Amino acid sequence: MNVLEWQATVTERAAHWLAHFVSTTPDDKLTWKPSADPSSKTRDILDMVSESIGANRMMAAMVRGETPKGDLHAAAPAMTSEQAQDELRASAKEFGDALRAADESILGVTYTTPFGPMPGYAIIAMPASNMDYHSGQVNYVQRLYGDIDFHMPPAQ
Repeated sequence: MNVLEWQATVTERAAHWLAHFVSTTPDDKLTWKPSADPSSKTRDILDMVSESIGANRMMAAMVRGETPKGDLHAAAPAMTSEQAQDELRASAKEFGDALRAADESILGVTYTTPFGPMPGYAIIAMPASNMDYHSGQVNYVQRLYGDIDFHMPPAQ
């Protein structure tokens, strides 16, 4: 297994975990924004998932040498829990497929991103890191609304 295949697998696992945490969230809590301040910029779980889907697709386009489409800061589209999970897994697979089709020379390429120039080795790690980060946020939101169980994802 080469580094791109390994990272594709890590990314797809991260999507599997985040999708699982979404599946353990009651529908009425998917759009709940924990905040004591009405002017807060807190995001809900579907916002986090939408960002992850967009980031996965953006990085897949970059790896394929395409110009990414979409806006990571756009409002999350209305989605059911199942749609969010399906889109998340599909976007991770899209990124994984792009990595598996790429040559390791992408690791040395500098990509132009909305966050500034990034080397290829950072681009290939970003989707998994982003989804792992959001998995933690979902777990925290669950805790805030009273769910004290850690919902261990099933083995993939």
